[in-house]
Amino acid sequence: MPGEAEHLLLSENIMFETLTKELIPAHAVGKLDWSEIQGCIVDILSAKNDKKHKGNRLYFGLADITDPNQAYCITEKLWKYIKAAKPQKGRSFFYVPVLNWT
Repeated sequence: MPGEAEHLLLSENIMFETLTKELIPAHAVGKLDWSEIQGCIVDILSAKNDKKHKGNRLYFGLADITDPNQAYCITEKLWKYIKAAKPQKGRSFFYVPVLNWT
């Protein structure tokens, strides 16, 4: 699918928080360095008819992967995905432009 469906998780719904508390959407985060990132926010609609976009906001800070109870850092995984997939504004976060595939 082309990544334009109305009810997909858009690249604007994934934001990265910088050390200065600025929120940068996934499609614009490519210009930042990893050292500037403090956490990640994912906005998920509660239903497809959630017109006011209240939904749910999930925050993921940087995980200390040296801690044996932390298998991975969600923020880092999403960051690496963005660097590889290069999501576009207005498209599904999981749309890969190079492959024209979601």
